[in-house]
Amino acid sequence: MDKELAKRKDLSLDRQVVSLNEVHLDQCMRLNDIALNGLWSKSQWEYELKSDYRHCLGVSEQESLIAISCGWIVANQLDITAVAVDPRYRRLGLGSKILCALINHAKSKGATNATLEVNEENIDGINFYRSLGFLQVGYRKNYYKDLSSAILFSLYIDQ
Repeated sequence: MDKELAKRKDLSLDRQVVSLNEVHLDQCMRLNDIALNGLWSKSQWEYELKSDYRHCLGVSEQESLIAISCGWIVANQLDITAVAVDPRYRRLGLGSKILCALINHAKSKGATNATLEVNEENIDGINFYRSLGFLQVGYRKNYYKDLSSAILFSLYIDQ
């Protein structure tokens, strides 16, 4: 790893994870566009950030959101709705940091299981979730608006 990349990794991992709300809408939209290829609409982000039942976490650098994870807890299950890292900050540990923070939050609220969907063509995402212990438990054909399919993953959260 070159010196610049090592420096960016150190700086990225030192960043604080904070709760997001509606004041972060524009930053979420920017990250949605560059990291999730515009997966969600503005109204979907507004709902995610304003709902009392949803929880979104973020990591910023110089007033710019560089990583997010969102989800909601139903009974004892965390449904992870979004995980994104700015492409310039990938492979620096931020994805693990932000997702583990969301899982730990859910664990503190009594969640014992986490689930998520990932596009079957997103090999990096699939490998990332597997590296964290997620197991494939299902498949959803034509799940996304472009008719691509999703792999359903689940993780047991050890209490």
